[in-house]
Amino acid sequence: MWSVRNKLLGAFAVILLFTGVIGWNGISNIRQIQSYSSEVTNKWMVGIESINTIVQFVEQYMANNYQLQLTDKADEKKQLVASRDTLIMNIEQSMNTYAATLTDEEDRRSNYDSLANNWSMFKKAYEKIAATAPGSPEEEQATQGAVQFFNNMRSMLKLMVMYDHNGAVQSTKDAESLYRSSLRTFSIIGGLALLVNALFAYLLIRNITKPLKASTQALHRIANGELTQQPIKTKRKDEFGKMIQAVNSTLEQLQASVKKMQVSSLSVAHSSKQLNERAESNASSARSVTEAIEQVASGSEHQVQFASECNTVIEEMASGVQRIAENTAEVADLSKESAGSAKDGSEKIQRVSRKMDELCKSLEQTEETIRKLEAHTVKIGSISTLIGDIATRTNLLSLNAAIEAAHAGQHGKGFAVVAEEVRKLAAQTDESSKDIIELIEAIQADTDTAVRTMSESLAEIRDSSESVKVAERSFEAIVGSTELVTMRIQETAAAAQQLSASSEEVAASIDSMSHLAVQTASMAQQVGAATEEQLAASEDLRVSSGELSAVAGDLEELVTRFKL
Repeated sequence: MWSVRNKLLGAFAVILLFTGVIGWNGISNIRQIQSYSSEVTNKWMVGIESINTIVQFVEQYMANNYQLQLTDKADEKKQLVASRDTLIMNIEQSMNTYAATLTDEEDRRSNYDSLANNWSMFKKAYEKIAATAPGSPEEEQATQGAVQFFNNMRSMLKLMVMYDHNGAVQSTKDAESLYRSSLRTFSIIGGLALLVNALFAYLLIRNITKPLKASTQALHRIANGELTQQPIKTKRKDEFGKMIQAVNSTLEQLQASVKKMQVSSLSVAHSSKQLNERAESNASSARSVTEAIEQVASGSEHQVQFASECNTVIEEMASGVQRIAENTAEVADLSKESAGSAKDGSEKIQRVSRKMDELCKSLEQTEETIRKLEAHTVKIGSISTLIGDIATRTNLLSLNAAIEAAHAGQHGKGFAVVAEEVRKLAAQTDESSKDIIELIEAIQADTDTAVRTMSESLAEIRDSSESVKVAERSFEAIVGSTELVTMRIQETAAAAQQLSASSEEVAASIDSMSHLAVQTASMAQQVGAATEEQLAASEDLRVSSGELSAVAGDLEELVTRFKL
């Protein structure tokens, strides 16, 4: 896999290769030019300088010999001889210096050998001149030979100077040619390196900036909430390919998260709407229960009033029995009055019995309504739990969105703020759902208390109904007794005693019924208070559901900022 690192290393390797080729070629040419320059300086120039020195010293040598031949002074001869020896040494030293510059040029070595031979012959000729008598034929012959050797040396020296001059000129030309060739090579290789480097730079820049530009544009659209874009297509396997895959993964996860958030917001809105409707239904049921409890309390008050009236009737009946015992003459009249009163009491007892039956039915309906309310609160509790779960999942989704935004870096800050707001809304929704659950639990506790109270009241009212039925049967017995009084006046005393006893029982029953009616009224008031508390709790639940609807609206508004 050609990673970005390997691509950069490859490009730099090519650049270094061209640089190395250019450097090696330059160093090689510089060495060659240095060789030519050293050849001119250390070979040709030294040769020319040595030749000129030889020419100078040879001319001085000849002048010294002429002076030596012309002088007769011993001191001057001695000085001239010493000077001649010095000149010979200098000439031979210069020739040795020139010989050191000889390499493999045959012509140059041949010229040097000829010069050395003529110098040797020239030196011998002058030694012969010094050994012969002045003016003798041998001296003249030796002098002619010395002049001939000197001319040969001069010609040879000129030839050598010309040869070395031409060699220096040729080395200079070779150096210039090498310079031009090196310059041309440098230009070609440098231009080629420049083109190759420019091509590599363009390809590298394009290879780097293209995925960066695509990723930057995608992240910018994500930061603006636009999630409708398609994943970036790439076949790269390097670091930029991994980066594009990470951006595509982030985009897909954000799209899935926002879709889930949209579904969750709709679910929260729907649940809050249902909760609001159920809260209103609970409030309506609570109001119905309150009205029913008020009717029960009113019926209990009527029952107390009826019991008081019955008690008055029973007292009148007792007074009548006493009058019957005192005056049997008035038994018939009193019997008729007792019969009328008994019938009236029986009708009232029947009315009380019907009222008690109605109260029982009302309490049974109230109990059923409260049990339905309890079932509704259980459903509301489950809905609140669902809302809490949704809020928790929303919080987790917001945390995941915040993590992905952090992975996104600088371009993910805008979405991190949105994720934080969603997390806060989810936390508020969770707190609201917990408050609703607490309210529902309080309502359920109050409802359970109301159910138990209603059950106890219903049992007591049923007992009161049984007592009323007993009183009704007693009144029926009274009616029968009064009818028998008219038929059997002889049994008036016994009937009066029985009637007195029955009156006491009826009075006791009526007192008990009155006490139960008072208790029923008190319990009805307690149930009414509990129902009012339930109604207030239902109102709180409705308000909480309204707040939950507002939270759901805010959540939906935040989610709609993202385009899918």
